[in-house]
Amino acid sequence: MVIGWIWLLAKVLLGKTVMIYHVIDKLLNEGVDAKQILYVSLENAVVHRAFFRKNR
Repeated sequence: MVIGWIWLLAKVLLGKTVMIYHVIDKLLNEGVDAKQILYVSLENAVVHRAFFRKNR
């Protein structure tokens, strides 16, 4: 079951990853099971180029 999504797109070095880590930490501290949290980074240049080329 998906309760929510967080999708961030912004320029590099704006703190997106740090913000996600803080959200994950808050969820864990509130008792959310770690197995219920999925973090996927598209920082891999190959994945990034393929995704954005396809969706423009």
